Amino acid sequence: MNHSFTRTLQAGALLVASLAASMGQAAELDDVSIALPSSTVLPYHGFVFLGVPAGFYEKLGLDADVMTIQGSAAALQLVASGDADMGYMGLSALINAKLKQPDLPVEAVFLQDIAPVYSVAIPKGTGISGPEGLKGKRIGVLSMSSGAVTWVKAYMSKLGVAPDQYEIVAIGSGAQAYSLLKSGDVDAISFSRGLSAALEILGASFDYYAPPEPSGVIVANTKFLKEHPDVAARTLEGVVLNQTFMEINPEKATRYFWDFTSKPAGISEEEALKQGEIYINRTAEIWKDYKDSSTKWGEMSDSTWTGLMEFASVAEQFSDKAKLDAFVKSLYTDELIDQVNTVDLSIATKAAAQ
Repeated sequence: MNHSFTRTLQAGALLVASLAASMGQAAELDDVSIALPSSTVLPYHGFVFLGVPAGFYEKLGLDADVMTIQGSAAALQLVASGDADMGYMGLSALINAKLKQPDLPVEAVFLQDIAPVYSVAIPKGTGISGPEGLKGKRIGVLSMSSGAVTWVKAYMSKLGVAPDQYEIVAIGSGAQAYSLLKSGDVDAISFSRGLSAALEILGASFDYYAPPEPSGVIVANTKFLKEHPDVAARTLEGVVLNQTFMEINPEKATRYFWDFTSKPAGISEEEALKQGEIYINRTAEIWKDYKDSSTKWGEMSDSTWTGLMEFASVAEQFSDKAKLDAFVKSLYTDELIDQVNTVDLSIATKAAAQ
């Protein structure tokens, strides 16, 4: 027998077996899709996407697909329709959607932002001493579908400023928003921490105003949650690993952002890294500190919702306490939290230290 030919056949058989095994291994990964309420992925979105280039989702047995769409309302509809399994959005967006559609098949499963993601940011040196000074002024938001619109109205009302005493206008983000701010077309902005950081990178300097309350959650489609609770829990474990890594090593997290999207053009690597770190560090201020063991990751209670500044007006829409309590219970579930908090943080801490 031709031994060379035999060895070739053996090698081919091993290759086929290896490919079959690898294909089988890939098939074992559970699919999950996660919606981000932004048309553009930015470094601070790493709490969702970083597990893809860093391999955390794969370690957890997941094949994660990160979807982008503009605004919390649009992301919510993706999840409600089942086009996305899970998604990140503002608490206010979920409350308002549930008020309009009580049977909307979406529940919050994880508290992501434990402090306000939005704020009223007033440029320094304008002479406007606070939000109360914005009567007759214009407040810029990313878009009119942004969760900031509802948030601003609630915050300004709490301060005694009626909706007809100021104007909310869509100004986009980045250079476009900075130009409108510099030209005086808007007097203040209400952006997420990350988008505000983008304007700081461009040269803006702000005084920030916001009440101390949570602001952002990760939600799940209720059918997906019922049929695949373990997949949902492992996805949230990935979120915990992602943000732990980002808090420890924002520079390396920025490089993973480049792997996931692309490296910024037209600026030096040093400047691009600096910008990425600003995005991440500013946004991490509203996340749970990975070193803080006094609270559970993602934990929520009724007071998470009823303590929101806009909830007083929500409560007025219910005729009795039982109906209000039922509404609050429809907003969230804590069924995944215990499993999520068993995640091995050393996966992230060791990766961040390398």
